[in-house]
Amino acid sequence: KSPYNSCTDSSGRVHVQPDASELPNWSGLTDEFFQDYRQLQDIEKFLEDLQSNSQELVVVKEIGRSSEGRKLQIIEMTKRSGTAAEDKPCIFLMAGIHAREWIAPAAVLFI
Repeated sequence: KSPYNSCTDSSGRVHVQPDASELPNWSGLTDEFFQDYRQLQDIEKFLEDLQSNSQELVVVKEIGRSSEGRKLQIIEMTKRSGTAAEDKPCIFLMAGIHAREWIAPAAVLFI
């Protein structure tokens, strides 16, 4: 049996992806997170850990759900004392918008 799944999109292009059992599993160690591309559950765990370990700077917020019911999350990073986050200048980075977008979430999380 091949460790890859394939599907054909509406334009007839064939897309090949590894079987979920063949994808790397993240150990949960922050130092190892960026050594491979991560599945959604690993990214969500990374965000939880980031918030837990940096409560004075990081808040993870759910801003809705995708059409498939997946959480749409943002990370707000700011010093919690002083001026409210809404009153500070901001930089907005967005990633993981398209189904086959695999590098952008890793790049944004690395920043």
